[in-house]
Amino acid sequence: MGNSVSIAAFVLVLCVGAAFLGLWFVVRFPDAGPSEMTRALLHVALSLLVLQLMASSISALSGFSVAVARFVASFGLVLPSLIYMFVAAAWLIRTAGTRLQGRH
Repeated sequence: MGNSVSIAAFVLVLCVGAAFLGLWFVVRFPDAGPSEMTRALLHVALSLLVLQLMASSISALSGFSVAVARFVASFGLVLPSLIYMFVAAAWLIRTAGTRLQGRH
């Protein structure tokens, strides 16, 4: 039971860290990203595709019992994929807010 709690805590910290890194990127580079709703939705769809590919890659790496494979999966696949998902969501929210304010 202790192992599953530590894995759940690691996943939670990884997701929160990815959200903060994504938020930092959007705030740090305000001109980056799409200004049109269609392109923002395309980024969200692409981020979901990346997450699906990431899940397939992780299951392929799960056959290895090497700690390096787990490290690569966590910080080389999962973290960048989650960051992109949060960035794409922030771009969509920003684009929708701009449209609602009438500044196409």
